[in-house]
Amino acid sequence: AFSRAHEEYQTSLQVNADFPSGRMAMALDQYRRGNLDRAAEEYLAVLKIDNGYNAARMNLAQLYYGQGKLSDTEKLYRTVIEHEPKASDAHFSLGLLMAEQGDYKQAALSLEAAAVTGNNPRAWYNLAVLNQQFGKVLEAEQAYIAALQLTPGNGEFIAGLVSLYGQQQQWAKALQLIDRALLDYPTNLSLQQLKRAITQRL
Repeated sequence: AFSRAHEEYQTSLQVNADFPSGRMAMALDQYRRGNLDRAAEEYLAVLKIDNGYNAARMNLAQLYYGQGKLSDTEKLYRTVIEHEPKASDAHFSLGLLMAEQGDYKQAALSLEAAAVTGNNPRAWYNLAVLNQQFGKVLEAEQAYIAALQLTPGNGEFIAGLVSLYGQQQQWAKALQLIDRALLDYPTNLSLQQLKRAITQRL
């Protein structure tokens, strides 16, 4: 029964192979089955049918990234952004890729674009960490705060901002930040642990 169902599914995929959505389904099917080279071929086939089908381009970029083809991955992200300047996911992925390759200036630009175009708290957080690493204290603080405005009470984001304040020996400011968060999230264990750690330093 499984074999018959699989054959019927493959037949249905072939029937729609001339349409980008049908070819996309074929690519996803090959990817799920672990046939990565075939999946890549199908994603490219989607783009031959419809060069503006950026979902296929993003999936292909992730596939290439997993194979270590970083130059091809970057080109795909940049092409998506050329087609869709407000494609937050593409900006974000490009930012992470650039940071990984040591191009921190481009990484910061891409992460900021991702944060602004998509109200992406994770992009703000990564931008904050990047700025913090390079001693841009004010920019890092602003990015952490922007991330927290979108996801108040996020322990990871608060810990990041606390670490920034700690580097500046602003422990009282860090404690105020945690106390404000605890008003809304009094049972948050990570916040409680952070408060205890800071209180011991005061």
